[in-house]
Amino acid sequence: MKKITAGLFLSVLLVLNAPAQEKIDRTVENGVEVINNHLQPYKIKGEPTTLTLERIFSIDTENDDIAKLGLVDMESFDVDSEGNIYVIRWRTDQNHIYKFDKTGRFLKSFLRGGQGPGEIEWGGSVFATDHGEIIAKDPAKAKFLVFDSSGKFLREVTLPKVSAVGIDSILSDGQYLVSWQKAEPEDKFPQDYLHNFVGIMTSDFKEIKQLGDMRFTNPMSGKQMHAYSDVLTFASSKDSVFVANAEKGYEILVYDHAGKLVRKIRKGYKPLRVPDSIKANYERPAANPRIEDLRKRTILPDRLPPFRNIFADDEGRLYVMTWEKSQDPREYMYDIFNPKGVFVARTSLDNYYISGSFKREYETNPTAKNGRLYCLREKESGFKELVVYRMIWK
Repeated sequence: MKKITAGLFLSVLLVLNAPAQEKIDRTVENGVEVINNHLQPYKIKGEPTTLTLERIFSIDTENDDIAKLGLVDMESFDVDSEGNIYVIRWRTDQNHIYKFDKTGRFLKSFLRGGQGPGEIEWGGSVFATDHGEIIAKDPAKAKFLVFDSSGKFLREVTLPKVSAVGIDSILSDGQYLVSWQKAEPEDKFPQDYLHNFVGIMTSDFKEIKQLGDMRFTNPMSGKQMHAYSDVLTFASSKDSVFVANAEKGYEILVYDHAGKLVRKIRKGYKPLRVPDSIKANYERPAANPRIEDLRKRTILPDRLPPFRNIFADDEGRLYVMTWEKSQDPREYMYDIFNPKGVFVARTSLDNYYISGSFKREYETNPTAKNGRLYCLREKESGFKELVVYRMIWK
């Protein structure tokens, strides 16, 4: 009896000393679940909260063997379901797309420059579908070129009058998750405003449903630009589509693949002041007359938006890139949400960007598939490398 009592006492003591599991702050708005996350991650029993990255290999343009292939620069990439990596160059006299296997071994290059069938004038983005097709965007001709995984040209899809500026994924029913842009008012030139949309389209780019939008000043003709305000970003997982508009605060809308709103993810945050380095860049006159004109028409806010980009992994986690820098100046802090929209972890990740004008930066998000994280980064030497990590959750 004493042994049983002692064991019971020990069990009670362990329960009392165990970490408390927080109650998730959930509400409902118009029949839609809202997850209210706070500044600190929730503590959920059995939920991994620490992400460790173990470097496996990299595709390094500073490497002589890589350079001999013709891959001396890279702007974007994608990974197929088997782990093959497709890297695209924007401008080259050789092939634009380079394929590597899951170990980093070069396999082949394809997509010649030109104006004929299966050729592009200059590279845009590359996308690997789950159906074994590789899609490349030709920005010069507003079209998409479709290849099989071996690089054989299959077909060409010309975009409609509305310019589809990017494909994020092929959804479960074969439809595309796409962003596109319109100028408005349409009966006036020059147009003073642009309108960006995110939504679902058919494979021949016929609009099915809009999931988000943002209207902002046309940088070519508008009277005033508001810097860092136009953040409309989106991503998808195997079950969900995520759309985030920074004008609405720290809120991410979650849809199913049919476009039905199923959840809203909200999170508290502390707005960051615009860094002095950014202010100095805006205040410095530009030598280029067009850039200088844009600089004079741009209003710089006191505070930065709550986030700058998002991406999702194939297990349904959502990664939200904030403006907070880590100790490594090449890395930013990411808030990580589990598949149910609960804030469970924070980490710092590489995020490569190309400075366009003083206002614009082109970003290449990390990609997370099959337990691996792929990050494009610029080395201290100025060369670019695509680093592949193993993701270890504990």
